[in-house]
Amino acid sequence: MGSDSRVSAMAILLFSMAFLMGFLPFCSAEIRHSEIRSDERSIIPFDEFGFTHRGRIEISVNDHSYKNLKGEKVDPAYMGFFLSTRDAWAHVLQDLEHGEIHCVLESKLIVHLFTFKDLDNFTSYNKTFKGFEANQYTLVFVNCIP
Repeated sequence: MGSDSRVSAMAILLFSMAFLMGFLPFCSAEIRHSEIRSDERSIIPFDEFGFTHRGRIEISVNDHSYKNLKGEKVDPAYMGFFLSTRDAWAHVLQDLEHGEIHCVLESKLIVHLFTFKDLDNFTSYNKTFKGFEANQYTLVFVNCIP
């Protein structure tokens, strides 16, 4: 009988632990570092991320600079980062093609994160964004300066 009570106690302990673990939140995270230098692409997709309704993304920008190769003044409000789902991206490209918008940053279908205008007074920028709908998003940089 002694071994039966030990087995029962062990079974209850294992069941209790499994039950309690069901209430612990599971999370997953990635840390990525990207460096861009002298890249003339107007759209630079970084990576695709899956978010839950409680997901968040932290972005840090350090040592940023920009210049127009034509020597004209640059409006930093036309360069920035955003998140987009695949469905939204298809509609944004269609809007660009039809001339409804001239820059991706004008679209209401994307999740605007920030433009380089937001970085004007900072040598480094670090911000966490949250409150997204659960979905797959692509982090994208866009430069709408011709």
